[in-house]
Amino acid sequence: MKKNVFTLILIILLLASVIIAAGCGARKESSKPQQEQQQQQQPQIEIVTSSEQPQATEELPPVIIIQPSETPQPTPVPTPPPVATPTPTPKPTATPKPQTPIVTKSPTSETVNEGGACSFVAGYENAIWAVWHFVSPDGSIDITYDKAIKVFPYATIKDGMYSTMYLSNITYNMNGWKVYCRYSNNSGYTDTATALLTVIPTTPGTTSSTPQIKRNPESQTVQAGGTLTFGADYVNATFVVWHFVSPDSKTDVAYNDASLATLLPGMTITDGMYSKMTLSNIPAAANGWKVYCRYSNNYGYTDTAQATITIGAAPAPTPAPTTGYAGNFHDKIAGRAYMDVTGSGDTYSVSVTWPDSASKRYIWSFSGKMDANGVMTYSNAIEITMVYNGTGLEKTTVIYNNGTGKLEYSAADNGYYWTSYNAEDTINRALFIRN
Repeated sequence: MKKNVFTLILIILLLASVIIAAGCGARKESSKPQQEQQQQQQPQIEIVTSSEQPQATEELPPVIIIQPSETPQPTPVPTPPPVATPTPTPKPTATPKPQTPIVTKSPTSETVNEGGACSFVAGYENAIWAVWHFVSPDGSIDITYDKAIKVFPYATIKDGMYSTMYLSNITYNMNGWKVYCRYSNNSGYTDTATALLTVIPTTPGTTSSTPQIKRNPESQTVQAGGTLTFGADYVNATFVVWHFVSPDSKTDVAYNDASLATLLPGMTITDGMYSKMTLSNIPAAANGWKVYCRYSNNYGYTDTAQATITIGAAPAPTPAPTTGYAGNFHDKIAGRAYMDVTGSGDTYSVSVTWPDSASKRYIWSFSGKMDANGVMTYSNAIEITMVYNGTGLEKTTVIYNNGTGKLEYSAADNGYYWTSYNAEDTINRALFIRN
């Protein structure tokens, strides 16, 4: 029995040694394939005692070989595809803002003797049009050069649409007025600084006297819906304003008073601030009303006599002039333009030439029939410009065809009042008197 126990302990120790040896070998041969390690046979141990017959070899339990686990490889993290950097959109280049004209030179103030001459000069960049303006001494009136011709009928204003404007035959009523030039283009306009015109009087009494009346308006009769023109004249005035007086003399209002639209409904007033005022579409309510012109300057004002409006039967036809409607005429204000009227009976042809400068002139041609009152209404006018250089005519340009207007014979003035209705020239009752 003791021998059997001893033998069993010995077997166990041998098995332990074998197991330890197998484990060490496995570590040394970890590079060998696992299949070879599993095919190794375990050694059979047989113990023989001297006093006993050898016994059959006992079958040993299978040897368990523990293989070291392989270190797991980390799962590779996929690299994200590169993100394309967006190309920035270029900002559009800002379109330069259109620029209004630039004034490079403003006119300078001028002092001139009454009846003398002077010029005003301005300069610009980036302008298409130039127009000179006149401003009254108190600043209440601002008019373009073409309207100033009516305010100063005895002065000559030339080249009011150019950078240099010329004044001649300067009258004392221009004293204290200011001028400036307005340059404009499609983006707007820019004004120069103003320049003062000082006129030294040569006419006695003009330095400290109120205006003097040279001509009063005349009373007239007209049919309802008709047209009348009233005229007056003066010396030494700066402002002109027509007034209307009711038949009972209780109402006295200026031409631009808003109440006139109610007092005399439908009537149109043209040139109420000039020496010649025109009334059209005169209502029956105007019967008995009176008009007068007030001329004023820095020393006061003077009124003309009053003229009465009578609404009645049509006036008698204007007799034809003893010399006939034909003849040669010139404009009364400046004396620069001239008119030739040819024909006989009631049919006439008219040619008007109006010099703008030494090298440029405007020419109108039209024709028509005179009615019983000596009035021609036409719609066939042609306007042209002729430009000359040092050797003669340089070019001719047609401004318009089929222009409209009216020519009115005036026995009192021994001439014609000419009105052009076209936007290109807008001539309002220019007076041409017989040569």
